Amino acid sequence: MLERSAPPEVLHYNAAMARARQLQEPKLAASLLDELLKDRTLSPDVYSFSAAIRAADRDWRRALSLLDVMAREYGCTPDVVCFTAAVTACSRAGQTSQALALYEHMFAAKVEPNAFTYSALVSACDKAGRAEDALRLVS
Repeated sequence: MLERSAPPEVLHYNAAMARARQLQEPKLAASLLDELLKDRTLSPDVYSFSAAIRAADRDWRRALSLLDVMAREYGCTPDVVCFTAAVTACSRAGQTSQALALYEHMFAAKVEPNAFTYSALVSACDKAGRAEDALRLVS
């Protein structure tokens, strides 16, 4: 094991979580975020939570929990990337109603959905056979 010459920074955690997502290692990303949150000398930022939510993949409950925790406990306002990652996790897990509820929550939070958000929502509606909801989103 290598010795650390300097304490890790938030940026290091964020980069490691992003890499864990690329490697399809959601448990590693989760453990990195947990380690970051336990370190009281560091303050996670929106990028920390974004990386962790994106790494959650199909674990929609964790994605929703992280959205809540980031705002309530750490004062980080979820951005479009965070919301879209959570919508995608819901979509991949077949949780269409949760994905659509997040869409509504985005508007309440004054976060503008982007093309990726709409793509994930339409995909969720398509998988669930909810064509009318998909049409409502794009019209």
